[in-house]
Amino acid sequence: MKSTKYLKYDFSERYYFLLISVLLTLLFLSSNVYSKEIVKIGTYENPPKIFTDETGKVSGFWAEITNYIAEEEDWKIEWVHGTWDECLTRLEANEIDIMVDTGLTPEREKKYLFSNEVVQLSWTRIYKTIGSDIENVLDLEGKKIGGLKNSFDIEGPGGLRKILNNFEIGSEIIQMGSYAAVFRALEEKTIDAGIVDKDFGNLNDKNFNILITPIIFQPAKMLYAFNKNSVKSEAFKNKIDAIVRELKNDKNSVYYTALSYFFGSAQEKFKLPDWVMLSFVSSLGIVLISIVSLLFANFYSKRLVNIRTMELSLEFERRVKAEKTIRKSEALYKDIVELGNIAIVVDDIDGKFLYFNKRFSDLFGYSEDEMKKQSHNSLIHADDIEMVSDIHRNRIQGEKVPSNYEFKGLKKDKTVVYIHISVSNVIKKDGRIIGSRSYLLNITERKKMEEALRESEENYRTMIEQSNDMIWTLDKEGNFTFFNTRSEEITGYFFKDWEGKSFAPLIVEEDLPKVTEVFMSTLKGQPGNYEVRIFGKKGQIIILSVNTAAMLKGGEIIGTVSFGRDITARKKAEGELRHSEENFRNIFQSVPESLLAVDKQIEVLKSNNAFAKLISNYAPELNMSEDELKQKILTELRKQSRKSNRGIIEISAVT
Repeated sequence: MKSTKYLKYDFSERYYFLLISVLLTLLFLSSNVYSKEIVKIGTYENPPKIFTDETGKVSGFWAEITNYIAEEEDWKIEWVHGTWDECLTRLEANEIDIMVDTGLTPEREKKYLFSNEVVQLSWTRIYKTIGSDIENVLDLEGKKIGGLKNSFDIEGPGGLRKILNNFEIGSEIIQMGSYAAVFRALEEKTIDAGIVDKDFGNLNDKNFNILITPIIFQPAKMLYAFNKNSVKSEAFKNKIDAIVRELKNDKNSVYYTALSYFFGSAQEKFKLPDWVMLSFVSSLGIVLISIVSLLFANFYSKRLVNIRTMELSLEFERRVKAEKTIRKSEALYKDIVELGNIAIVVDDIDGKFLYFNKRFSDLFGYSEDEMKKQSHNSLIHADDIEMVSDIHRNRIQGEKVPSNYEFKGLKKDKTVVYIHISVSNVIKKDGRIIGSRSYLLNITERKKMEEALRESEENYRTMIEQSNDMIWTLDKEGNFTFFNTRSEEITGYFFKDWEGKSFAPLIVEEDLPKVTEVFMSTLKGQPGNYEVRIFGKKGQIIILSVNTAAMLKGGEIIGTVSFGRDITARKKAEGELRHSEENFRNIFQSVPESLLAVDKQIEVLKSNNAFAKLISNYAPELNMSEDELKQKILTELRKQSRKSNRGIIEISAVT
C-alpha cells in the first residue's frame, strides 16, 4: 500500500509540475505577443517588389525586409492595402506609420520623412503597343502615356513630366491605379505607351501582348517613408536605418537572400537565412527553460525537424524559379545596356576603357574596333581635357568631386559634341578603387538651342537697353520686375531701388485711378494706352505717353509690359502755343477796325467783333440780309486777290 501510495504521489507531483510549466510557458508567450507594438504599414500591388500572393499574404522583396525588421524590433505589422496614391494619402494623413518602396522627390520631402539608408535602386522603362513606331523620347509627341498615379515615374525630378517639359513634347499623361492597369491599357491599345518600374516590367511583361522600347530614364533610390508630423516617425526611421545598414553589410543576411529570390541579383547561393535559425533557437531556448521537461524538449525538437524540412523544400523550389528568372533578367539587362539611348563606359584608374556599349562608340563616330584603340583624352576637346582629367584623378583618389557635369567631346571627324556625363559609382575590389562607371548623353542639340536662345536674349536686351523709350514690366501685383536704362535716365531712379516695389507711389494722385484701371484691364488681356504724370527723383513732374500689353509665359498672363515716351517738352510747347493763341484771339477781337482772317481762296477763317457790327449796321441800309452782304464783300475781295493776297484784311467801309 505504501509503495502504491508513493508511486501515485510521485506521478501526481510530476503531472502538476508539467501542467504548471506548460501554463507558465503559454503565459510567457501570450504576454510577449500582446506586448508587441502595432505598426501600420502601407502596401500596394507591384510584384516582385511588394504584392499580395495567392494565399492573401503580403509578399515580395520589401515585405521580407520589413518583416525581418519587425521581428527584430518586436513590432506587430498591420498591413494596410491600397493603390499607390491611396497609400501616400494615408501616410500624409497619419493613417499609416510607414510606406515602403518610395522614391524621394523635392515635393515629397516637404510632406514626408525619409530613411537615410537606400534599400533598392530602380529606374523607369517605357513600353509600347504592338505595331507602334516609338523608339526614342521624341517619338512620344502627341501620344497618350499611362503611368502609376502620383508615382515617382511621373512626378520624380527626372520623371516623365520633367522629360516631356524639357524636350517640349506635347503628350497626354494618363494616371492609373496600378502598373497592371497600365499594361492592360497598352494591350487594349487605349494608350500608346506606358511607364512602369524595371522590376514590375521584368516580371510581368511576358504576360501581356505588348512591346518593350529602348527608352529608360530616372535611376531612383527607393526608401522607407514616414509621416512627417508623427512623434513616432523619427524613432521608426532611426531603427530601420540601423537595421538596413547592418543587413547590407552582411552578405548572408535576409537582404541579399531576398534580392536573390525576388530579383535574381545575388551571386551567393540562396540558403536559409541566419535570422530564421537564430529566432528559432532563441524561441526553443525560452521553451526549454520555461518547461524544463524532457517531454516538451522532444516535442519541440521533432517540430523543429519538420519545420526545417518544409522550409528547405520550399527554398529549393524557390531557388529553381529564381534561376529561371536570372536567365531572363540577364537577357533583359543586356538589352538595356546595349540598346538603350545612354552611352555607358567603364574605365580604369589610367582612363583605359575596360568596357563600353555600342551607343558609346556611336556617340564619337567610331566603330567598336576603332574605339578599343582610343584613349581617354582622344575623345575630349582640348579646352576641357584638363578639367575632365582632374575630376577623374580626384575621384579615383577618393576625393569629393561632381558626379554630374558637362564637357566638350571630340568626334572622329574632329567635330565638337557636347556631352553630359554622370558617374554613378566607382568600382572597388578588395577595398581598392580600380576605375569608374560613367553614363554619357549627347546634349549638342540642347546646347545649340541654348546658344541661340542666349543670342536672341542678348539681341532683345540690346534693343531694350538702347531704346529711346522707357520700358518696364510689372508682375500681377503691380510690382516692378524690370525697367531699362532709359527709364533710369528719365526718372533719375535706379531699378535696384524699385525692384519688387509698387508703381503707385510714382504716379501723380489725380492720375492713379486711370492708370490702375488700365493695369487691371491689361491683366485680362486688353492692351491700353494713356497719358500719365509721374514724379521724378528730384520731385519734377514728367508726362508720359504709355502703351501697355499683357506679358505671357506658357500661355498664362504673368504681368504687364509698358512702353513710355517722355512728352513733357511737347506738352509744355503745346501749352505755350495755346497761351499765345489766346492772346492773339483777344487782340484780334478787341481791335476797333473790322478785320477778316482769310485763307488763299478768300474763305473766312475768323472775323472780329467790329466786322460783325459793321455787317449788322449796313445790311438794312442796303436792303440785304447779313449773309448776302458777307458774300458780296467776299466776292469783291476775291476779285482783288490777284493784286493783294493777305491773311488779315481790314474792311473800312461798305459801298
